[in-house]
Amino acid sequence: MLFNNLVSCFRYYFVFFVLLGFYSQSYSQEKKPVELYNCFVVGLENPFFRTFSIGYQRMINDRDFLVADFSTQSKSKHTSYESKQFVFSIQDFNKNRVFTGRYISLGYGRFVLPKIGFYITVGFQYRYKYFEDCYYYDCAGTSRDSEVSLRSEYCNEYAIRGAAGFRINLANFNRVRIIADFNISPIINISYQRRLLIAERTGTCSSNELFYYPEPQETNVVRVLPTTGFRARIGINF
Repeated sequence: MLFNNLVSCFRYYFVFFVLLGFYSQSYSQEKKPVELYNCFVVGLENPFFRTFSIGYQRMINDRDFLVADFSTQSKSKHTSYESKQFVFSIQDFNKNRVFTGRYISLGYGRFVLPKIGFYITVGFQYRYKYFEDCYYYDCAGTSRDSEVSLRSEYCNEYAIRGAAGFRINLANFNRVRIIADFNISPIINISYQRRLLIAERTGTCSSNELFYYPEPQETNVVRVLPTTGFRARIGINF
């Protein structure tokens, strides 16, 4: 149901951007015409080889453009994650490897250095991600302090997403160009997390003989999570 809603939303804004682009095209032609208005790109995003990304850009003048992106992940093969101890008692979690998610983002971009294809974008992003029935191993301290638990988590994330990247022309065919697109994206997420604790056991690093709760223990958390995204895509400009 959520995936269908995301697709419907993407289609709605895609039509909106195209119509707005045609309007801006007729307006901008009075000043300075743009040769190629549309750009479709497809490719990979981090975590690579799990995340497929598709994007559409619509030029509104010779430098500015509107952008819409959609991304989906294949289901993670990992069934557990863990905390790791570093110096000064700093802990790190590899929880991201168990998540599966999808997002849609809409924004505005500008070619800052058009001769070399360098651009920046800023926009809004919605992402839904989740994992179910994954083991969490908190074994960073002594065995007495260790804990193993079985958990599920569901997150709705709203973000401001920026990007800086390069669009590179690979080949020209009349009014069609084959292009490569690479960018890096700083992202600030407000994450609404619904966490379910299904079973747990303390004083051990083994997942055997966990104590299962009659009903999962639910916790709701709101977090601000800065992250970074990477994209490598190929497409057509026409």
